Amino acid sequence: MKMTWTKQYALGLCVLAGLGACVSARGQGIVVRSNEKKVLSDFAWLPYGFYSGSFGLGLGVGAAYSGWPHEESTVFGAATIGTKGSYNFMSRFVNLRVPGTRRFYIEPMFMFGRYQDQFIYAGTQNEGFEGQRAGANDSDVDNYAEVTQWDNRVEMAIHYVLPLGHAATQDGIVSRYMIKEGLLASGASGGTTWNPLKSGRTTFSITPEWREQTYRNDDLDVPLSTINAEVSLEYDNFDFPFNPSRGSNQRIAYKQDFEEDEDFGGWQLWTGEYAKVFDLGRSDRAIQRVLAFDFWTAYVPTWETEQVDGVDVVTKRPPPFDGALLGGLDR
Repeated sequence: MKMTWTKQYALGLCVLAGLGACVSARGQGIVVRSNEKKVLSDFAWLPYGFYSGSFGLGLGVGAAYSGWPHEESTVFGAATIGTKGSYNFMSRFVNLRVPGTRRFYIEPMFMFGRYQDQFIYAGTQNEGFEGQRAGANDSDVDNYAEVTQWDNRVEMAIHYVLPLGHAATQDGIVSRYMIKEGLLASGASGGTTWNPLKSGRTTFSITPEWREQTYRNDDLDVPLSTINAEVSLEYDNFDFPFNPSRGSNQRIAYKQDFEEDEDFGGWQLWTGEYAKVFDLGRSDRAIQRVLAFDFWTAYVPTWETEQVDGVDVVTKRPPPFDGALLGGLDR
C-alpha cells in the first residue's frame, strides 16, 4: 500500500507555542528585565484543555525550565491525553552547550504519540474509487480511510555558531536582551545592517532524525519511517529573535534519507526560507507595530513516478510529515 497524503486534526501540542516558541531559538540568548537586571523566571508551567476530532476532550500540562546547565539553556515538554484514547508526549532541550566548547550546541528532541480518527489518503484501487490514486489532484474528496496513527520521533540538532557578526567574539556568542514592557530595550543582536560579517548570527547545523508513523485499522496497515540527516546554514539578523521589530532571517537546508529499501526511501529535499520584518513604529494605541513577511519553498530532486495497477504513483519523495508542509512544530 502506498500512501500519498494525510489529513489530521489538531494534536494538542499548541501549548508548546507558549512555552517553547520563545526558546526554540534561532540563536543563543538570555532575556533580562531592564528594571531588575536578572534573568527571567527559571520555571514556568501551563495546564491546558481543548476539544478536537482526534482527542475528544483533551487535557494536558506543559512546563519549561531555563538556566540549566548553562544560563542560555532551556528544557521544556508537554504531555496530553484525550477522552478518545489519543495521547502524546514531547520534550526538547534547547541550547545545551557541548562541554569544553563555546560555539557548539546540541538540541535533542523526543516525541511520542497515538492519535485516533485520523484521515489517510492511501491506495490506488480503493473500493468504490477504482482507477484513482487517493490524494491525487483529481481524486475524490471521500477517497480516504479513517485510521489510528502512531507517531514516534527522535532528533538531535548539532549547531556551530560561526565567528561572524555579533558572534565574532566569545562574548557575543550569547546575547543578553534587556526588555521593558515586553519589548527590547537594549542588546540587539542584529537588524543594524544586512551583512553577516558585521551584524546578526550565522549558524551551521547538522540534524540527524529518526521518525516512524504507522496508520492502522481493520483493513489497512501503512508504516512510514525515515532515517535522515539535514545540513543547514542560517543567518539570523533579527534585532530580537523572540519578538523582532526589524531585520531578517535566511535559511537554506538539504536533507537526505538513508532508507533505500522503503517505498519513500532514498529521497532528497532542498528547502529555503526568507523572513523580513519592518518596524512601523509606535502609535497612540500600540507600543509596537510591525509588518512581517515570510517566504518558504521546498524542492525534491529525487521525485519519481511509476505505474501501479494502471495508476501513476509517486516514489522517492519524503513522507508527508517530512516534505513540503505547513503546520507542525516549525511553521
